[in-house]
Amino acid sequence: MRFFIWKRNEQLVHSIMKKDLKKLYPQWCAKKHNRNQCVGLDLDSIFSASIEHHVHGYEINYVYTFNGFWVLNPNDKRKVIGYDMALLHGYVWDNHVTMHNSKSYVNPNSANLNAIFKISTSNYTEKYAGSTALQLWAYHKLPLPPTDEGKMLLLTIDSAFLGHYNHKFKEVHNEYLRTLGFEELIDLLERKTLQDFKNAKINEIVTFKDGYLSYPQELIDHVESLLGIKLMIPQAQFTLVNSYAYEKQPIYKDIFKLKENKVLSLAYTSKNYVKYTEVKQ
Repeated sequence: MRFFIWKRNEQLVHSIMKKDLKKLYPQWCAKKHNRNQCVGLDLDSIFSASIEHHVHGYEINYVYTFNGFWVLNPNDKRKVIGYDMALLHGYVWDNHVTMHNSKSYVNPNSANLNAIFKISTSNYTEKYAGSTALQLWAYHKLPLPPTDEGKMLLLTIDSAFLGHYNHKFKEVHNEYLRTLGFEELIDLLERKTLQDFKNAKINEIVTFKDGYLSYPQELIDHVESLLGIKLMIPQAQFTLVNSYAYEKQPIYKDIFKLKENKVLSLAYTSKNYVKYTEVKQ
């Protein structure tokens, strides 16, 4: 049923997005700020931050690990921009579903198509299932990689290719790519197979041990050579600032309403499960 509701709305959505993508995102996204960056422990987050370093020169100063918040330079008191994280307050670029229903709270400063289009567990099959990095690539109007291999790597980040090969979701998936201006990527998906993309996918886990971020050098070289963006991974040690309680559980209530003053981040990872970080008392 939800698929047909999307079908009735897709022409309107396509028209709006084609008119001016940037006007749909929070106004803060359109200019450079005196802020630094907070990243998580996967390639989508690190690469998204790297795109904005490439565009605006922002530097990574924080790591968010669900269980804790870590700082590189504690003397830098600037506010942050979070990447690929569903923080309920502050500036974030994200791709998670954060609403329990159409009336749920949504971070007004979340640059996230799922927040913009009020995607919740009620219409979960209409979600944007692409990466945070793909949104940033479109927003900043970066030219697509010149090779098929580069374009495929871009689509493998956070498995942004998968929806195209699911017949129940293909049209929704492709519509989001169109709204982002990526018709060329749809053509690529048509020419390649699901197995082609699985073969192109690389390890996306960024290791964090004893306060140090690390990612295999051969993968750094691979990403940088194909996508033309320097991968920003600080080599200095981060220090723990705050610890949090991290939960994953079946959905039974609107967690934000239940624990409004305690929830730092929240994402519905399926129609039936929610993950959230709760501030310890």
